[in-house]
Amino acid sequence: MVNHGFFMNSFFAVSIDVYNKKEHIIHCVGYANEFFNNYQKNITIEERPLGEFIFDFSDEFSENRFNVLRDYLEKYKKFVENNKQRWYYDDELFEKHKDFATSIAFIKSGIFSDKFIEVQKHLALNDMHKHSSLQVLKACYPEKTSAINNVFQSFYIEDRLYVATDFNFIELFRFYLDELYSSGMFPRRCMNCGNLFLSGKKHGDVLCSTECKKKKKSQNTMAYYNNLSENEVLFNGIYRKWKQRIERAEEKQTINEKGISQLKEELRIFTDYNRTLVNKRKKENVPEKDGIPDYDSFDNMHKETLERYDSSLYQLFDSLKRNQ
Repeated sequence: MVNHGFFMNSFFAVSIDVYNKKEHIIHCVGYANEFFNNYQKNITIEERPLGEFIFDFSDEFSENRFNVLRDYLEKYKKFVENNKQRWYYDDELFEKHKDFATSIAFIKSGIFSDKFIEVQKHLALNDMHKHSSLQVLKACYPEKTSAINNVFQSFYIEDRLYVATDFNFIELFRFYLDELYSSGMFPRRCMNCGNLFLSGKKHGDVLCSTECKKKKKSQNTMAYYNNLSENEVLFNGIYRKWKQRIERAEEKQTINEKGISQLKEELRIFTDYNRTLVNKRKKENVPEKDGIPDYDSFDNMHKETLERYDSSLYQLFDSLKRNQ
């Protein structure tokens, strides 16, 4: 039987299917060498959406999400502790156990964090014109990544390539990220619901679903209207009212085509004039009183102007309707 050199005969392997946006996971605790003699025995198999392995490195806990990596680590750690006699008196394995314990503690600290996502936003192309996760890892964890160059083991099951490690997960994390980056995908957090997902954008605000996009649009609309001045609210109300009345009159032909054109032109003039007044106020181009901009008088004038236009549109509308 060939010895594959995994610590305590255990391994975790991942296969990345970018085309179908799937990841395939195999892990085995205590039976690695036996597995490689018979690919059907002594393993746990998982198939998940692409990116889930990266999210396993988050420090967040969710009852609705099964963390495969942490499940493997718990089983692995328990197995190592129960078989202490196999490594404790072997100098080489004893040193490897130290690395094993350090690696697990680092992984549980949450490698994939908000800090990581923030640094990722500023990721630049390297000299091979590629995005490299090594830049992000070194920026976030320089003490852990100063000498990243370890070798993986890989194997095929039919036509699927797996990359495997016993506990060197920061390298596996890096390998996986580079595969995502090469395909133009970046692990991000949804700005609306906070879920982790893969986005085609490494910076800027991102939303994970159609539902979140609708909610964010609704929130933006609410925020916009909550910040409107009284005159802006008044204008929007008058504008929407006359736009709907003109459209109904056009649809039901209660006013002829020439009259509809006249009403649309008046509504356009009304809109342009309101925009002019709004811009004047923004630029502080208002009359002064005792050397100070008199916003109250300007706002009152603006309100009276809007109401006057509303009244004139009523008069024009009724006149056109009578002459139909």
